[in-house]
Amino acid sequence: MKTITRFLLVFLYFSFNVFSQNKPIDSLVQELEEDSILFEKVFIHTNKTTYNSEDAIWFKVYVAKNDNTPSLKTALVYVSLFSKQGELINTKNVYIKDGVGNNQFELNGDLISGEYIIQAYTNNMLNFGEDNKFASRITIGKNSNVITDSKALYDIQLFPEGGYFLEDVKNVVGIKALLNGKACNYKGKIVNSKNEEVALFSNRHLGMTKAQFIYKENENYKAIIELNDTIINKILPIAKKEGVLISKKRKDKDVIKFELKTNGNSNSDNFVLLFHQNNKIIDYVAVDFLKTRKKIFAFNEKDFLKGVNTVTVLKNNQPILERKFFVEGKINNELQIQKINKIEDSIIYKLKVKDLTSKSNLSLSVLSSNSNYSSNTDIASAMYLSPYVKGFIEHPSFYFNKDNANREAYLDLLLLTQGWTQFSQEDFIEKLNPKQVHYFENGFTLKGKLSPVLSNNLGVFTTDNQLIAKQFLNNQTTFSFNNLVAYKGDSIKLAFIEKEVIKRKPKKIKYDSIPIKKHNLSFLFYNKYLNESQKSGVKKVTNAITVSSYKKQDGVYSLGIVDIETKKKSQAFLDRKAFDKKHRKEVFDIGAYYELDIPEKFKDTNLTIQDYLFKDRGYWLYDVGIDGYKYVVKGFKFHGRSGIKIPLVIVLAIDGVDATTYGRGMPLDVALSIEMKYIKDIMYKPVESKYIDKIVFFTTDDYKKGTTNNFKTYVFKEGYSVSKKYYKPLFSQDSEITNNEIDWKPNLITNKKGEAVFKIKGNLDIENLFFSIQGLSEKGELISGFYTLDNSKAK
Repeated sequence: MKTITRFLLVFLYFSFNVFSQNKPIDSLVQELEEDSILFEKVFIHTNKTTYNSEDAIWFKVYVAKNDNTPSLKTALVYVSLFSKQGELINTKNVYIKDGVGNNQFELNGDLISGEYIIQAYTNNMLNFGEDNKFASRITIGKNSNVITDSKALYDIQLFPEGGYFLEDVKNVVGIKALLNGKACNYKGKIVNSKNEEVALFSNRHLGMTKAQFIYKENENYKAIIELNDTIINKILPIAKKEGVLISKKRKDKDVIKFELKTNGNSNSDNFVLLFHQNNKIIDYVAVDFLKTRKKIFAFNEKDFLKGVNTVTVLKNNQPILERKFFVEGKINNELQIQKINKIEDSIIYKLKVKDLTSKSNLSLSVLSSNSNYSSNTDIASAMYLSPYVKGFIEHPSFYFNKDNANREAYLDLLLLTQGWTQFSQEDFIEKLNPKQVHYFENGFTLKGKLSPVLSNNLGVFTTDNQLIAKQFLNNQTTFSFNNLVAYKGDSIKLAFIEKEVIKRKPKKIKYDSIPIKKHNLSFLFYNKYLNESQKSGVKKVTNAITVSSYKKQDGVYSLGIVDIETKKKSQAFLDRKAFDKKHRKEVFDIGAYYELDIPEKFKDTNLTIQDYLFKDRGYWLYDVGIDGYKYVVKGFKFHGRSGIKIPLVIVLAIDGVDATTYGRGMPLDVALSIEMKYIKDIMYKPVESKYIDKIVFFTTDDYKKGTTNNFKTYVFKEGYSVSKKYYKPLFSQDSEITNNEIDWKPNLITNKKGEAVFKIKGNLDIENLFFSIQGLSEKGELISGFYTLDNSKAK
């Protein structure tokens, strides 16, 4: 903490007493700093802001600490896609390494046109409340902005500066007006009980403005707002009879000024100005009012943290007032892109970020100049602004574009309208420095229970039988393997180990885990469409593995299969599409088949395919009696004229190979004897016109490799979402959105000089290219900007 006497630069109009050793405030500061939780922030950079309904939303995730350096604590970010009404479309579990990760949402063409919301957060961020989640808007299809309810819904809010009004002094009030959840133009005035006008105001920026007036003793005031030919009266809160008030004065170069004033005798009270950024305490200054009712403090801007800071006024160590203020942070937005070479079907470009002092990780979107890219958030607003204010911020990136006039004044207006709810000292400490109940996630945890314990050594293996982790059970029936880097659809194996296995970990390993979260939209983007957000917690699930018998071979015991069943509505189409692609080589017409569920009673048992067909499906074995021919049938059909009994035959296939009692293929009796625990999928195709149906059984990898006696595969439905390689969409001329997408570079690494070379494939005959660049350096430097290149000037 800085020395107080050096921290305070200027003090005017008052007798000033500073104390650096004060036991009450020292005790409070100690509680605010004790065992403080790391504060994390998230930003999502999407490759576009407007998508076709059959497009892919490619995105990059950035996770940073309070100082904007990459967070190394978290390895998992939850990224969700919501409709404008708050309906969850899909969630991705994104793997984070060194503070970054990337993934995609593949759209199925079944979403209606309109506005959608992408939300992201880490588990640790939930310690500071739901409002810390990152969110931004995108458009899918044509955004018609149709209002389904013709009734106009007005939301008028008044925010006394600091938190309340005070009699007999000049008060400042922030005013915010929304129509159907969006900013609107308006004008108005403040009048007293005699209907006398004391202040005029009008909309200044995005529905926000402010006014000032002297709140007279024993008076009542109201604001009269006129908007869209509608007059709305809003009663102002009753002022306090006695107390202090804080107001932020206009900044003078690098000096930030605050005015603290009182209307009564406050000599006996101890006041402290506490400066902080969440649970990061910057400094504090003690004040008394021995000879004056007004004091002005001036501070050097460089002594504060970059971004949103807060000054809280404490009276006798009790928080009573609060004012947020902003300190400009450096943003590396001076970018240059030049074409340096052309090789066959590719063009080489060089990116230069000015004044960068360390290596950075960037994401770069390449679009045509007519792309109508309209990002409402950028990494600067996500790191400097959004995490420190309450509620939804409309178009936060506006405040970081230096081309926007009055942006600093409008930003302060935004902070004025953030309000202040009085806290007890205990609540104040809990708000700034909460107890940790949500922990960092560095992978997935696999928990289970088994019986009996045949060996105290339990191992986790890859599918090619290499040992990954081993746990000593100590005769306990429960186990837990932590921090597994696992992707959805991956498999691992569990087995008891009786004799030592070589402890060597392969370079690339994929495992699975079982996080189950309820993802809710936590922002009021539109009051008309969204209700108050509901807090959601983590449901901790322990998955039981119950084993009654084992097979032992080569010192390794087999465990039972564990299959976690989860369904996501928006993933059904993609899962089936991936399944069809995977098995098309085995069954060329796989798309004509229906998937059959495998009943639980047939999993992890010695029941065979024959047991399943006869006991569950109601089929039976029909012996023709000629040369030993047998068929699996589901009944008979009689030919109308001849009266011949025709069997309704079921053709069986194992991994695409037909099972018969004659000719080529797998012998029918062999197919029927395969145990169901080695079957991972069953597909069924009815062909009534030929009296023949077909069922295909797909076996596990262990069965195919002949390793079924040693291990049992653990197949997960949850885990990290697989990040795919970027591909450029091919839209038809009937597509809703013009194909203006050129390329997406999610992992562009610069050197310490801010230079990076990248390649774009294709003979680009587009005259102008538009680049959207966002990034984060090792030292916490933010890179954010846009660049348009005349691509016709080939080198």
